[in-house]
Amino acid sequence: MPEQRAPHVKLNLRLSPALHRRLQQAAKRNNSNLQQEITERLERSLDQNLEAATATAVFLDKLASAGFIIPPKPPPKDEQSSFTAHPPGGVSV
Repeated sequence: MPEQRAPHVKLNLRLSPALHRRLQQAAKRNNSNLQQEITERLERSLDQNLEAATATAVFLDKLASAGFIIPPKPPPKDEQSSFTAHPPGGVSV
């Protein structure tokens, strides 16, 4: 029975020749192929963004707990469902 692989999505991507060359060089240095290099870099980038967002949320929570910042209050219930458009000139519709 053939080995089953996790499903993948095919992606066609246009890169500048310089970026393509840099990625190929990085893949060679890391003993991987171009696809693995790009995939690993994208995954690391997304993981770092998530870690940064989490760290920011924890930091803001600590500031709020210490009284340095006041978290915003949710709008009153009667204002949550209403919508008022303000066109240029400041006239309500």
